[in-house]
Amino acid sequence: MKKDIISLVLIAVSITACSSNEIKPTVKAKPVVKKIVKKATPKVVVKKPTIKQQPFVVRNKPKKRVVRNYMAQGSASRYRLIHNGMKTASGEIYDLYGMTAAHASLPFLSKVRVKNLRNGRSVVVTITDRLYDNSKLIKLSYWAARKLDLIKHPSRRVLVKTF
Repeated sequence: MKKDIISLVLIAVSITACSSNEIKPTVKAKPVVKKIVKKATPKVVVKKPTIKQQPFVVRNKPKKRVVRNYMAQGSASRYRLIHNGMKTASGEIYDLYGMTAAHASLPFLSKVRVKNLRNGRSVVVTITDRLYDNSKLIKLSYWAARKLDLIKHPSRRVLVKTF
């Protein structure tokens, strides 16, 4: 009888062990460890300037040329808005709100007074660009044209003279 009880217990234990849904892994996985590799930084070598090396280049600014007794009448035009930020013939950057103009023959950085003959308004502008269109006398920046009321009618008659 003892043998029957022991055999029943062994059968019951083996049945319960086989009926479980849990699968136990036999081999444990090793965790992945990333190694951090530090790169060597290059050494910076600072050279002392010798007598032959000049750290700064000094350039002379162009002198303002003055043209006396220039006076002409003609039609004026204005720069379009897309020209803002472009380089002019004198090397300066065209500014939409600057008081600048383009002329065919007057020297760069010369100042002229432009007068609208229809309403009498006048402004002083600096020549910073060349005008390659012979049909117009002067080409004004947007802000100068606005002061002269040339936005709606850009081809009005103007008087250009130096002072």
